[in-house]
Amino acid sequence: MSNFLNNLPEFLFMGSVLWFYILTIVFVMVLFISEVNKNGYLALVSFIIFSLVMSYWGNFYVVEYFTLTLLGIYLVSGFIYSFIRTYFYGRKRGINRKKIVERESSSSNIEYELLSFDNSTKSNLKGNVFRWWFLFPISLLTWVFSDLLKDFFNLVYYKFKKIYEYVLDLGLKSIK
Repeated sequence: MSNFLNNLPEFLFMGSVLWFYILTIVFVMVLFISEVNKNGYLALVSFIIFSLVMSYWGNFYVVEYFTLTLLGIYLVSGFIYSFIRTYFYGRKRGINRKKIVERESSSSNIEYELLSFDNSTKSNLKGNVFRWWFLFPISLLTWVFSDLLKDFFNLVYYKFKKIYEYVLDLGLKSIK
């Protein structure tokens, strides 16, 4: 242990551990960018590049930690998550579809609008499902911090909306 501590600066700054951390951070950032932009190809290409760099130029072999059991657990968990995420994606798209119907109920163009909305929902599903399945830890974090947190804050706001509007009106009426 003392040998490791004595050589720590050389190991960190001249060895591959620092580069491993840098590459891993860049890789995880690209995965988040891939999820936000809904681009699974970017995640696949970054995974291939990361794996090649780690296997040819790294001293830390990530592949050794991928056992059949861990891969199975990861894929089954992602598969289950993709069903959960597809359900809530359908609910959100259903709410948006309902808004189109309510907004355009008098329009003669509504059938075309609804048909194109439904077609875009189903055509985007394949890419979304595979992205949710294979990138489920990243997708879960992105979903929780973007959609679910926003929905929670909207729910809280609408519960207290009348009180906030009353206080706002008091403030507006206080200036004479």
